[in-house]
Amino acid sequence: MSQHIFPYKRVIVFGSTGAGKSTLVEFISQKFGLPIINMDTLSREAGKSKTPEETFALSTIKSIENDSWILDGSYTIVQDIIWPRAEAIVWLDYSGWIVMWRLLKRSLYRIFLRKKSERPDKARIISADKRTQTYLRSVFTHNKRRQQYFATLYKSKNRHLHIIRLRSPKDAEKWLELFEN
Repeated sequence: MSQHIFPYKRVIVFGSTGAGKSTLVEFISQKFGLPIINMDTLSREAGKSKTPEETFALSTIKSIENDSWILDGSYTIVQDIIWPRAEAIVWLDYSGWIVMWRLLKRSLYRIFLRKKSERPDKARIISADKRTQTYLRSVFTHNKRRQQYFATLYKSKNRHLHIIRLRSPKDAEKWLELFEN
C-alpha cells in the first residue's frame, strides 16, 4: 500500500469517451492502492458483445461489495446501484477539443501500430469504419453528454458525493498534487 494519503475509499471516475478515465484510474490505483473495477469489462461477457442487464447488475453489486475501489466509467443502467455506495466522483469534464484530440491520437496510434488495447474488453482491433463511427459519435454527442452528466451529478439524491470536476488534464495534475506527502 502506498504511503500517500488519498481521502476516498470508493471513487467513480467518469467522463466522455477519450477523456482519459482509464489512465487516471490506473494512476490512482497504483499510487493509492485502490482496486480497479472496470465497467466496460463488467458490461461485456467473455467473447460476447454485451452482458445481459440482470447479469451486469449482479456483477456490479458483487464488485462494489469491497470496502475500497476505484471505478472506471459509469453506466446509467447500474448508476442507482453504484452511486449510493461511492464517496466521490471525479468528472473529467474536458472540452470537446481536448477529447477530440485524444481520441484522434489514440485511434491513429492503434491503426498505424496495429496495437490492441491491453484491456480484455477492448482486445480486438475493430475495423476503421467502426472506429470512425465511435469517434464521430463521441465528438458529436460531447456537449449533450456533458449537460446530462451535470444534471445527474447535482441531483439531491447525490448530495453525499464529493464531486471533483476537472476541466482539463492540467486540472487533473493539480488535483493529484494535493495528495502528495
